[in-house]
Amino acid sequence: MDEKKRVLLVDDNELNIEILQENLDGFYHLEAALSGPEALDKMKTFYPEIVLLDIMMPEMDGYTVCRKIREDRRFLFTKIIIVSAKAMESERLAGYEAGADDYIIKPFNQDELMAKLRVYARLQSEEKMNRMKDDLLMLLSHETNTPLNSIKGFSDLLLKTTVLDEKQKMYVRTIYEAGNNLEDFLHKAVLLSGLKGEEYGLAFTLQSLRAVVTTAVEDVAPQAESKGVRITLLGEEDGLVACEPSLLGTAFKAVLENAIKFSSEGQEVLVEFTTDGREYVVQVKNVGEGIPPDQLSSIFEPFGVRDIGHHHHGQGLSLAIARNIMARHGGGLHAQDTQGTGACFVFRLPVSANN
Repeated sequence: MDEKKRVLLVDDNELNIEILQENLDGFYHLEAALSGPEALDKMKTFYPEIVLLDIMMPEMDGYTVCRKIREDRRFLFTKIIIVSAKAMESERLAGYEAGADDYIIKPFNQDELMAKLRVYARLQSEEKMNRMKDDLLMLLSHETNTPLNSIKGFSDLLLKTTVLDEKQKMYVRTIYEAGNNLEDFLHKAVLLSGLKGEEYGLAFTLQSLRAVVTTAVEDVAPQAESKGVRITLLGEEDGLVACEPSLLGTAFKAVLENAIKFSSEGQEVLVEFTTDGREYVVQVKNVGEGIPPDQLSSIFEPFGVRDIGHHHHGQGLSLAIARNIMARHGGGLHAQDTQGTGACFVFRLPVSANN
């Protein structure tokens, strides 16, 4: 299978083109353009993964060509490396501002050029594959929405009938819960994918931090009550934070659900508010086995379980979502092991200038 990447060489000097072709031939599929307009025309038919672009050209300079490529969504993942004799810092910065991924000064070192091409070829493939995965996930979520609604809706109707015996009702409840779990997983996967992408925008408003946390506590109250776990709020501190309240609430809810999950009947989950004037700190503490030191960071990674073969429902996404939400809000989330007596999750958010 031929997996050679396509590289477009753009330079008005034919000798420079010939040198590049001699060095790269056999490693990449090559096309050449002797001007900016010709390069833009060839982009539409050749679809290069990488462009080696000169700056000093008649008709249209390399900066302009670079900007025009970046304006075309078809070339979102195309890597642009400027190869130019212009060596001043201001000229290099202008190249980056135009959208170039890298800048190589002529005369260049052949080994360095080949190394950078390999790096950008691999990076281009990874970015393209990640976008494909995200798009597939969105499509999967969309296409399963209707059948999942049918599964949950009709199983719910069956549970409300008197025709079924207890064993049959148990089967139907299993169907309903499986559909609900799958819907929840897809929602979390799509949310995490969006949070990690650059295009996910947030509409911030000023909200009471305590009100956001209180709402999250109310949302998980049924889960806590069913397990016999108490949730207690400590500290009187409150203030305004710039946030998207429903999303920030999702972060607190994820950690609260985790604390309840690893608590036993009759135990207590503590939510404590403090501030040092620069940032608000909210600590969520529960009694239990705690978190092994070597897992304090990995638990925030998607599917952060030691053995994916023994993965079970609920692991892997919620805490990753919570940390990404906090990062989007200019804050942070980390975990502490309380020496075998439980775990403590620490939220940090900057104090709003309007306080």
